[in-house]
Amino acid sequence: MDGRCDWTIELQKIKLPTTGQNYPVGMARLMTASRYALSGPRESNWITLEIQGNRLLFVKKFDYDL
Repeated sequence: MDGRCDWTIELQKIKLPTTGQNYPVGMARLMTASRYALSGPRESNWITLEIQGNRLLFVKKFDYDL
């Protein structure tokens, strides 16, 4: 599986290990087989997740201008 997918998943909350805050997350778009781009507290704030199976490997925040 390469490129972007049209699949979506529903997530309720992601707990960021760096801040310990719970970020409410609505719809998450499955970008690749193991990477999700999630809308964060603001539209310009995105979170990258590396997922292997059901294990969350790391969370990285970055600004993304829409």
